[in-house]
Amino acid sequence: MNAANNHVFHTTAIDGHVLGAPRFTWPLFAVQLWLQAAFVGMSLVLGAPLLFVAGSSESPAATLALGALGAALAVFACRSIARHLDRGERDAEDKRAAAERPAAFPAGELVLALHR
Repeated sequence: MNAANNHVFHTTAIDGHVLGAPRFTWPLFAVQLWLQAAFVGMSLVLGAPLLFVAGSSESPAATLALGALGAALAVFACRSIARHLDRGERDAEDKRAAAERPAAFPAGELVLALHR
C-alpha cells in the first residue's frame, strides 16, 4: 500500500484549489428564508379564522387584519421565491451557453489567417 494513500483526506488532490461556497449558495439560502416566511404567512391566514370562530378577546377587525397580513406575506414570499429561482435558472443558462459558444478565433483559423 502506498503511504500517500493512507491519509483520511487526500490533500494532494486539492492542492492549489481554493475551497469556497458554490455560486448558488446564497440565492438558495434566500429562497429558504422566503419559504419560511411563506409558511408563517399561511399559518397566519389559517390562524385568523380560528381566532374569529373561537371567540377570542381580539376584535374581529384585528383577526381580519391578521389574516390579510398573512395572505400578503405568503403572496410576497412566493413571488420572491419564484424571482430568485428564475434568476438562478437564467444565470445557469447563460453560463452553459457561454461554455458551449466557440471561441471568437479558434487557434487553427488564427494560424491560417496569420500566414496569408
